[in-house]
Amino acid sequence: MLLKQRKDPIDSHTRLVGLIGYPARPWPMPVMYNAAFDALDLNWRYVPLPVSGGQLREALIGLRALGFAGAQVATHYQRDVLTYLDELSPAAETIGAANLIQVDARGRLLGDNTHWHGFLNILRTVSPSLDGLRPLVIGAGDAARSVVYALSRQGLAVTILDQHIDLAIDLVHRLRHALDEHSFSVYRWPDDLGQAAADANLIINTTDAGIGYDTNNFVWPSDLPFPPDAVVFDLACQLDETLFLRQARAGGRRVVGGFQLLVYEAALAFEKWTGRIPPYEVMFEAAGQTPTEETTRDTAWARDWQRLVQF
Repeated sequence: MLLKQRKDPIDSHTRLVGLIGYPARPWPMPVMYNAAFDALDLNWRYVPLPVSGGQLREALIGLRALGFAGAQVATHYQRDVLTYLDELSPAAETIGAANLIQVDARGRLLGDNTHWHGFLNILRTVSPSLDGLRPLVIGAGDAARSVVYALSRQGLAVTILDQHIDLAIDLVHRLRHALDEHSFSVYRWPDDLGQAAADANLIINTTDAGIGYDTNNFVWPSDLPFPPDAVVFDLACQLDETLFLRQARAGGRRVVGGFQLLVYEAALAFEKWTGRIPPYEVMFEAAGQTPTEETTRDTAWARDWQRLVQF
């Protein structure tokens, strides 16, 4: 699919959205979103919004004052923004983080968390039926909250592994308060990795360990085989496979990278802001990626994600 070149200038009717973060990292979102807007002939633009921590409140007020339709929120601000939002979705409130803001017709700032939506969308591409999944989540930080929330809502028993076991216990207590009758197990990394992974068939790394090519920054010991038939996720967003995924692929396991999650989250935000179905293939192509056969095949059901994910 050829990307459509924008001909119309940005004018007083252009709707603006963007990414609040600091420093302004070279994320592929602007080119992805803007290519999608152009493909649908929408007079919208996505811009980076570098905001230092001390100016977060003023920046959010500015969204309202400048007529922004909304914004995405970088990971390091997703907890802090909660204080300044007018309303939270149940998911954002339970998870304790918002990565998406919508500005409604009255100028209210509505916070949502789409990280768990996107994760479930990708999970269903590799396992349409979630029955029988035995997930192991590595890490108990901000990214893990959304993943554990998503898995728990599907009735799955979740095992959490973290170096700081108190952090994992706090996560369990937070979610157990909102999601009754769900089963969680907590282990310490790396001491209990072998025991925790023994029965897992879905492994999700939510930490930044294994990013790049630093062989000292590992997630999985080289002398420990991955569980048979396990699907291995890494939420770290980089175009090349992380060390963790390269380890899993070398062991013959099916792997899924964080870039796919980035695109699906972008698509969810696109639909919430514009009310239009986003062109997934265009977004992949704009980011310099070739849509896989699996991505193209799953676009049809992804467009019906509201039916697939129970809110």
